Amino acid sequence: MRDFASSSATTTSLLKKKLVRRSLSVTVIGFFLFLYVDQLQKTEKYAWMRRMTFRVPKSHEKRNHLPVGGTPKNHEDYDDIIIPREDDDDEVGNNGRWEDRSSDRKKYVPPLGELRFDDDDVERTTTRSEEEENVPPLPDFPPPPNVSPPPVTAEMERKFHSQSKVRVDKMSFPNAPDELIEVVNRMGLHRGSAVVVSFANSHHIELAVNFILWAKAIGMTTLIGALDDDAFEILKKTVGDESHGGEGQAFTYRVDHHLEAQGSSHASKAWKNFAKMRISHATSLLEFGFDVVMSDADVVWLKNPEEYLKCEKVSEDGKVVENLSFDIDGCEELKAADVIVSSDNLSPTSDERDGGNYAKGGVFNTGIVFLRHTKGGIQWAKQWNLHLSATDGRFHRLTSDQQVFNAMSRKENAWPGLEVMRMDGTRTLGPKENKRVLVAAEGDTLLGVFPVAKFNPGHVYMVQKFHEKEKKTPFAVHATYTFDGSSGDAKKWRFMEAGLWRVPEEEREEKFITFDASAHLWDDDAVDDHGAISSHDTPSITDHLVAGSGHIKALANAMAVAASLKRTLLIPPMPCWCDKVWGGHDNIFTFQCHYPGSRDSNHIPGTCPLDHFVSPSKLAREAKVNGVNIKPLGAAPESVKIMRGEFPTLKVGGGKEEEQQHGASSFAIPTHATELEISKLSNRLPLVIKLETTRDAFGGFTDRAKTKQFEHSINDIGLFPEQWCSECHPQGCKNLIPAATIAKGVLKPVREVHDQFCASFDKAGKFDDSHDDHIDDKEDTTNNNDNARI
Repeated sequence: MRDFASSSATTTSLLKKKLVRRSLSVTVIGFFLFLYVDQLQKTEKYAWMRRMTFRVPKSHEKRNHLPVGGTPKNHEDYDDIIIPREDDDDEVGNNGRWEDRSSDRKKYVPPLGELRFDDDDVERTTTRSEEEENVPPLPDFPPPPNVSPPPVTAEMERKFHSQSKVRVDKMSFPNAPDELIEVVNRMGLHRGSAVVVSFANSHHIELAVNFILWAKAIGMTTLIGALDDDAFEILKKTVGDESHGGEGQAFTYRVDHHLEAQGSSHASKAWKNFAKMRISHATSLLEFGFDVVMSDADVVWLKNPEEYLKCEKVSEDGKVVENLSFDIDGCEELKAADVIVSSDNLSPTSDERDGGNYAKGGVFNTGIVFLRHTKGGIQWAKQWNLHLSATDGRFHRLTSDQQVFNAMSRKENAWPGLEVMRMDGTRTLGPKENKRVLVAAEGDTLLGVFPVAKFNPGHVYMVQKFHEKEKKTPFAVHATYTFDGSSGDAKKWRFMEAGLWRVPEEEREEKFITFDASAHLWDDDAVDDHGAISSHDTPSITDHLVAGSGHIKALANAMAVAASLKRTLLIPPMPCWCDKVWGGHDNIFTFQCHYPGSRDSNHIPGTCPLDHFVSPSKLAREAKVNGVNIKPLGAAPESVKIMRGEFPTLKVGGGKEEEQQHGASSFAIPTHATELEISKLSNRLPLVIKLETTRDAFGGFTDRAKTKQFEHSINDIGLFPEQWCSECHPQGCKNLIPAATIAKGVLKPVREVHDQFCASFDKAGKFDDSHDDHIDDKEDTTNNNDNARI
């Protein structure tokens, strides 16, 4: 204890000594610092330090405390602060400490924050009160008018937002698919941009590739979702580099959805699930701030529709160009619509004349649907998706998204069930009114219908050829009204026929042969072969059946000659005298053999697609099996198209005597020519050759087994005639069709109220085998071996 107490006393003494030393050190340092500053103040450079004055705050009961680190908000709350002079010691008090000065002192009070010097050579500035006295009074102005700023309209807000690029985060849109958010952020588009959206799986991948290639060619902003991994890999290669983003680009993303091969049937449950998925993705894009064009992959876009849909000009940086006093292709007719849909109507003339009053009587086709990111547009998309999921009621029994869309548009149990929007409330439309805008039954949505002349159904573009007559290019062509099913191959053939196929083929050396598609109908032997055409320019089912039978036999001969020359057969458009209807469930005779609704186009007689006679997809498969390559003339390469049909001619005729006398010339073959005779010309013919006629052009292959195989595969299966049917109500078929023509087909009762006429074209049959012995003689002479074959 004693040792501990002694140690504590010693420690305390040491601490005290240290503190004293440190205090002395600080005092000395401070003293010398004071002397240094005092000496500085005596110099001319720093003399201002002695002459500086500030303001003193008022007494505690009057002043507001100065905020820490800030400045007083009201300068009047502070009196002047004065540094005391040597002759003011009696006023300072308490040895020079700061004192509060009352505001009634006579002494000069400088304003807040001003520096003043006591030197005589410095001029004193006037005080605030003196300045106020010298200011002349302001004149009496009238009170300002009560003018409020103009209201912010939806148009002004849209223009403002259109100048900013969209960035989406998951927290703001929790229901949006992650993959969609990722690709939207990658796209880097401005708010309000129009995005064309489509989807594809590997079963329809060629259509999707063609869709993208056209979109890229016209600079259309496109987003296409891949429904399986194989499709995604192909689409990524087709889209190309996405890194630069922006408008006018194509983008793809993998969708977490699988559509089975049989799911393309619009009546299947799989299609309904797919439809709900694509509508939900479109809804998310609307909520992100985009306008959305929902497009099927079997649509070809020939012109960028964005300016037409927005009805405004847009600069390269996405900003809206002012002065919207122009009308882009009649876009003012649709500018008020929240939703715009394409139509299955077939009369561009009636559609142009009557607008919405014509459109409301037809079926709306959801292959092309435009949705604005307006309240009405977003609400329509949500309701559309909701009705597709209905488990009872009006929408439950409907099998496709298109049926639901049409039902939403119209009042229940009424036709057409919707009316044209009238801007002035009257029943007479003005010249500039939105005559293409309808008031939909579902809510208050304004529904527009695309003009048929600008958004063509397949029939308008590929059968009527309206664009050729009017010399106008539509915005889009939808491959509808096909008769070879809804497969990708069927749609592909139609696009190829129309010259709308951009998908490149494998590069290879290729030579071509084509034929005159009408020569076999008019030559001297036509009557004996398949009958005679009674009229060039009058629609007739009788002439159509005759022509179809002749086309099928002509195709068989042309394909055999092409196989012998190892050339690609370019199939030309086929003349026709009657249109074709789906399933025969319309009375085509009432419209003079025109598809119902297309009578005013006068396209019959004309040329018809190949699927009006045979199945092109089936024919292409059988041709491939037999080593024959076929394609429509419209899909020929540019080197052929530039010849504009002016092809060298390969004549057919002569017979044995002429052949023995002259031999097979470089541009002629004998009638019923054999494979050996035709093949001798192979290397001497030009790039493209056209058969003068197909009648009696082919007599058989060198190998009889090959002939039988070709006849079975091509003539019997590939060229199997498609049945042609039409109802005859209310007149009855016997009152519309000649008795001789009825004898070629059959009459069937339909729906217990009227009858239906159905007939088939004649089959191609077999090749003329009268020269079989002649073929064998040539083989013996040439090869000295019965088993030798070429």
